[in-house]
Amino acid sequence: MSSQIWHKKLLRRLRRPDNACHILNAPAEIRIFIYRYIAPQGFLPYTPYQHYMGLFLCCKKINGELTHETLRGALTVLDGIYLTPTTTVTLLRPLQPHSFTSLMHVSLDVPLWSLYSTKLDYNFIEIASPLMKLHLSSLTIALKGISSPSDFALMSAVLSGTELWVWNEDRNALNNLLVSDADAHYDVHTTYDSIVGFVAAINCLLAPQLCNDNHQTDTNVWCARARLTAPLADTVCNIRKVIFTLKQFHDESPLPWGELPRDTYPENCLKGRWMPAVEQRLLRREGWEASWAGRDGRVNVREDDEPSQFVWKMVKKENRWRKLFQRK
Repeated sequence: MSSQIWHKKLLRRLRRPDNACHILNAPAEIRIFIYRYIAPQGFLPYTPYQHYMGLFLCCKKINGELTHETLRGALTVLDGIYLTPTTTVTLLRPLQPHSFTSLMHVSLDVPLWSLYSTKLDYNFIEIASPLMKLHLSSLTIALKGISSPSDFALMSAVLSGTELWVWNEDRNALNNLLVSDADAHYDVHTTYDSIVGFVAAINCLLAPQLCNDNHQTDTNVWCARARLTAPLADTVCNIRKVIFTLKQFHDESPLPWGELPRDTYPENCLKGRWMPAVEQRLLRREGWEASWAGRDGRVNVREDDEPSQFVWKMVKKENRWRKLFQRK
């Protein structure tokens, strides 16, 4: 048996041409043209990794040329997304990636004050759509506080007078709180109920079919498209992993009659808080799996643990028998 294996290996070696890769003998201009044929502008995240990974790993020279073309195109592509009118309140990182790996892991900072705006809150779907079309390994989303005078000026220009008043009230509320580590918390009074609508919108972003009357009956209140007055086209997400990182929340504020917000806490207790994984079965139909991690790093352990991050992963296509079972 072993002799047959060695015989096959020998025949395979004899079939190899003297020049292992003819593309290396071509002028560099020809190779660059081939790279741009694989992906527009030579920017690899425009196309699935299966289309270029074999060529990318075949030799060091081609790897370097592909990386150079991709990083050169990244400045145009990412800056183009960042400078569009709808993304004036977001910050993409890195805008100047230094390696192919850093390019495939992009971060998106969203100002926390944008959640106070009725115009920008659920328009995050429209803001993130151009980025979601890229074939990236991961996208990390975080809520960013005000860190410079320009941030405050932008907030003042976007928020209405009433929205600014609400933001200022939440900012002043921190003066009455004893917080041991201010850097671990947001710069305004922020509870889980404050951000849950934004978190729920990511379900709509990744799996737009959920918005077509497919949400769980008791969670349809969080549908982002239902809250938008103008129709929003279905989005396409090619990013393989989306991470939403969170700072520590301030204590939840009960309503005047003593109950917790009903939409966020249907069972009126911290253990019954709404999370993206509530729609796990529906998300899996669309090719996604949602999970969350507590402050101790453990995943999906105790429902009353405060989440430190939510994670959505693209799952492999399941066999048709499992899909048939899930439809029942």
